[in-house]
Amino acid sequence: MNLPVRDGEICINTGQDATKVAVVARHGINDNIGRGFVTCFGLKRGAIASSVGHDSHNICVVGASEADMAVAINRLIELKGGFVVAEGGVVRGNWRFPSPG
Repeated sequence: MNLPVRDGEICINTGQDATKVAVVARHGINDNIGRGFVTCFGLKRGAIASSVGHDSHNICVVGASEADMAVAINRLIELKGGFVVAEGGVVRGNWRFPSPG
């Protein structure tokens, strides 16, 4: 893929089906955030975030918009776990499912 770069940062390109993915550590003493791109997800707008994961229950978010990714993550933190869909800067749906621990 040939992804656009703006201010030294590689950007989302839904035309090439390249959306951002991030995993935010929720447990422990660090503030680790893994970042990358995912393809074949088909997301054209908005973001989906979840804290439901078999091994870690970290926050995983995929988005066609960094702003919507932030909205989804912040709502997921308020819920103390679950699933959130955000689009256009607002939460479009959520399901509270607090993670263990």
